[in-house]
Amino acid sequence: MARRESEVNAFLQGNFAPWRMEGVAEDLEVTGRIPQELAGTYYRNGPNPAFEPPGRYHWFDGDGMIHAITLGDGRAHYRNRYVLSAGLKEERAAGRGLFSGLLDIDPSEAPRFKNTGNTNIVWHA
Repeated sequence: MARRESEVNAFLQGNFAPWRMEGVAEDLEVTGRIPQELAGTYYRNGPNPAFEPPGRYHWFDGDGMIHAITLGDGRAHYRNRYVLSAGLKEERAAGRGLFSGLLDIDPSEAPRFKNTGNTNIVWHA
């Protein structure tokens, strides 16, 4: 019996497992003290698969998820959101992973790549 990719790929297990939840956590518990001078928001965008892929998976294939940690007045807050790429919208509508990753490219056919949106954040108004 063939094993699922999540059973053999370390980048689909534990903290790297597919995760669909987006949320906000206000007034996080702080151990110690955050200096008053330390204020602002740290943003991080990286690969975070929303669904288990149908084929082999490379760590960089994950959907883009933006994490934000905001510090101010000695308090800390967290929020995360997926980058709503066309591929993620298509997978959400289907309720499952639809795209194989970079490790599953078939040279005999034109590959259908997913724009993961997981590389950089660009500020715009």
